[in-house]
Parts: sequence; structure tokens; C-alpha cells
Amino acid sequence: MKRIATVAVALLAWSFAGSAQIFDFDFGMERKPQKPVKFEYDVDFWYYFDNREFSASDNIYYASGTTHGVLVTPYAGLSVQQGRNVNHRFMLGTEFCREMGAGQKLGDVPKEVLAFYDMHATGKRGCFEVVAGVFPRAFQEADYTEAIYRGGLKFGDRNFEGCILKYGNGRFYAEMGLDWMGMRGYDVKERFQIFTGGHWDATSWLRLGWAASMYHFAGSDVAPGVVDNHLLNPYIKLNFAKQTGLQELSLKAGALLTYQWDRVQSDDVQCPGGGEFVIGLRNWNVGLRNTLYVGGGIMPNYFGSDTAGEMYGSRLYMGNPFYRSGPYDMAELSYSPKITDYLRLDLVFRIYCGVSPEHTGSFGYAGNQQICSLVFDLDKILNPTRVCGRIGAFHPEKKHRRHTDGVFSL
Repeated sequence: MKRIATVAVALLAWSFAGSAQIFDFDFGMERKPQKPVKFEYDVDFWYYFDNREFSASDNIYYASGTTHGVLVTPYAGLSVQQGRNVNHRFMLGTEFCREMGAGQKLGDVPKEVLAFYDMHATGKRGCFEVVAGVFPRAFQEADYTEAIYRGGLKFGDRNFEGCILKYGNGRFYAEMGLDWMGMRGYDVKERFQIFTGGHWDATSWLRLGWAASMYHFAGSDVAPGVVDNHLLNPYIKLNFAKQTGLQELSLKAGALLTYQWDRVQSDDVQCPGGGEFVIGLRNWNVGLRNTLYVGGGIMPNYFGSDTAGEMYGSRLYMGNPFYRSGPYDMAELSYSPKITDYLRLDLVFRIYCGVSPEHTGSFGYAGNQQICSLVFDLDKILNPTRVCGRIGAFHPEKKHRRHTDGVFSL
């Protein structure tokens, strides 16, 4: 367990050290900016409304209900410019989350302290980034299937505690990170996840990509034991947006391959899997998307229990619970009008169809979901070329330029 975490951290450190030579990063101080150290700040705002209606499936997958809240996250810290193409940031912030109708007292509104280090290094062959500490999930850029992360998790569990390593050069992007979710205690389980994702654009219309999660669900003093829950999602994506003049016309086909083992309560390793197909169409900021999963359930231990008798459920599986029994289909209609670069509005309506193994075992309509999300990102105004560590769109053919605030960017 500790050895796995040590190997992951060592791999991140090795990659960081090696990238300086491989990708021609300049860590020298030959050309000092006029203001190498400066004060930096940021404020994020997120209004989120998520209404779920799943009485048609007796709420066996999702419970009907509404998540309705507003989140404000202010940051402040220091930005240190090193040489021509390396920037360091040290940021400290906190979350203020108000859950509508919950009757929260003022002392319950501050939720979590965020503290992280963020390093950007831009070379001739790409952009490299390391983030460590407690930081928002927005730093994660790869395309992850909802079999790994269910949609509502982004608002319910908004931050990582660990580190992430990223590299992008325009056609290729890769990230790897560690999220430490639980420190072992008397009744608290030790839990951590190593995740990775990325892609390579073979042509303007063909993308080869992957997403993977290695989730280590260990024990506590009162409930010892270890459960492995690992998932790999290699995929191929075709996008004919340029050929058709649409914003998107895509087909994504991938496999969901798992490795699962309750080490204490079972001698058998389980490897269920299946195929996932996503069709996307978008134009005039209106999108249609359909996700189809074909295969068996990939959450075999969902209704299992640990050695203390507590059900694993969503503690062990962070993905969409519809994947615990296949097949599954979700149709989505969305509207994301272009307002400004720093203000994003998403209106989404989803229809779910799935199997009800606990009842009839038939496939049919399971429920629907309506989502309204409004995000204001001040960092897109302050640092429009390196917003919250977004390096996936790096284009090395573009000439380097220095942003007006003195912080190097593309």
C-alpha cells in the first residue's frame, strides 16, 4: 500500500526532473523579468442546480432529489518568474459554499482550505506543469468516462489532495495524478486514487486516447481489509467538425476494462468489462450527445460490505452507478451560449435508460436530470493564456510572448 504510493510519487518526481532535459525547458535566470516576484489573486464563482427524477426506476441507481448551491473560492498568493519560460505560483484560498434551503449557519459556509504550488515550464517542444497540494479538479484536463467519475462528483467533491503532472505539445497531451482521500484512523479508511489520461491526435479527425484509475480502498482500525478497484478505458475518437463546418460531429468508441479484488473476503479476482460508445453533435452552441454502454456490470462489489458490515456503495465506486449493470444508455441535450471567455453557462437535460436487475431485469426508461451551471472564472481575465493550468491546447508553432502582467505565457 505505502509502497504503491511511494512508487507513484517517485514516478512524478522522475518525470519532472527528466522533462527539463527532454523538452528543452530553461530553468536558468539569464533573463530576469523586471518583477520576478509579484502578488497574484483569483476568484472563482460557481452556481449549480441539479435536479434528478428517478422514481421510474425506484431510485435504485440515483435517488431523486435536487442539489442546489453556490460556491465562491477566493485565492491569493505569489507568482515567481524564473528565466524566460518558467513560472512558479504559491496559492492559498478557501471555499465558501451555500447550499440553498439547507439553513446553514454562517460558520458552516466555509468548507475547505486550498493550498497548492503550481509550476509551468514552456519549452520548444511543449508545456509542462506540476501542481501539488489541495487544488481544484479544474486542473484535470483529460477526457474521463463517467464510469470513473460521475457527473455530480465535480460539485460534491470539488478538490484533489495530492499532486498532478501534465505535459502537452498540441497534438499530444498526458496527465498523471494522485488523490489522497483518506488517512487511516480508528473508523476512517485509508483511500487513494492514482489517475491518468491523455490523447494523441494522429490526424485532424482521428484521436487515440486513454483514461485510467487505480483506486486503493484500504481499511480502518475497526474494519481492516483492502479492496482493489482499477479501470482502464482506451478509446478511439473520430471528429469531423472541420470537414463538415459543425462545432462537433464525433464518435468515440472505447473499452472499459477492470480489475477488482476484495483481498480479505474473497479469493477471486473479478475482471468485468464492456464497450462504451459516445456520439456527439454540436452546432450553434446546441449539443446532442448519446452514451451507450454494452456489457456486464462493472461494479460487482457495489452491494458488498467491509469487515465491519458497512456497504461499499459509492465509497468504493465514484462512477455513474448505471454502470453496475449493463446495458445502459443516456441521451443528452445541452445549450452552452457563448457569453464571454470568463463566463460559462451550461443548460443540460438528460434521459437515462437502464436495467433493473433488482426488480424485473428489463431494460427501459429509468429517469431524467436537469442541470444548470454558471461559472465565472476571474483567472481567464487575469491570465488568459494559462488559465488554471490549462496546457492541453499548447501549440509550439506559435511564437512565445510575454503577458502584460509580467508572467510568461504563450
